[in-house]
Amino acid sequence: MKKHFHKMIGFIGFLIFIFSLVVAFFLDNSYFYVFFLLGSWFILDYVNFRLTKKSIINFLFKKGNEYLIFLFLIFNAIGAFLVDYIYGVKIVGMWEWTNYGLWHWIVMLAFMTVLFCFVVYETYRFFYFILSKEFYGNIRQKVGKKLEKIMIYLGVVMLFIPLINYLFFNNIYSNYFLIFAFIGVWFISDGFTSYLGGRTIISKILNKDFKVILSILFSTIFLMVVHEFFNFFVGEWKYLNAPFYNFNIYGIPISILIGWIPLVIFCISVVNLIKTIAKLR
Repeated sequence: MKKHFHKMIGFIGFLIFIFSLVVAFFLDNSYFYVFFLLGSWFILDYVNFRLTKKSIINFLFKKGNEYLIFLFLIFNAIGAFLVDYIYGVKIVGMWEWTNYGLWHWIVMLAFMTVLFCFVVYETYRFFYFILSKEFYGNIRQKVGKKLEKIMIYLGVVMLFIPLINYLFFNNIYSNYFLIFAFIGVWFISDGFTSYLGGRTIISKILNKDFKVILSILFSTIFLMVVHEFFNFFVGEWKYLNAPFYNFNIYGIPISILIGWIPLVIFCISVVNLIKTIAKLR
């Protein structure tokens, strides 16, 4: 796609981002997040294109890659429904989405989760590029086949630990077990990525790829501060049953802030998995 197209995308993203802030702060409407995510994605995609000449939008709409959009929608909808709604809202009761009706849940599962995933990945790619010229070089080693299988099996087990606890152990300490679901979906994504010949987040971390580690760290801090900051004033979601709830920063439990780390890693690993699948064609 031409440079002018990306300029237009960046400009449209800026307008949508401003609109989301108007909705949140001036119209006193808590349902700002989907616009906030869409605008943020367009802006970050434009910035990354200018810096690296690479773009998720280019990747998705490249001839022959259109089907990947549906893969993203399906994968993220299933993950969000299971981890966010079934576990986070219903079983554990760790948070709630304020005054969400059927339409809001449809928008969230169909679009908002995918947009969030793209924003996370674009933020990660931004910091990855910024750090690439200043820090350590890449250490590229693939995860061995045994570790691939271990990750997939362990990921499946961890994914269902909260459900097992709910069904057989009276849901005891359920808010402490939710972290296993987030790590589980990350392990499953990375395991299949490695099995298909792609490069995984876990392999880069184990091989001390400091550029990746620091990119994840800065992406997590940036996303956590920005997203939680705006929701602090609007209240589209609330935390109800988080571990160590009394230890908080401006009402946000420390455990939730830490929980952003596996959330960010999972989103990056999902994008890596889909991109790896695309290369097999």
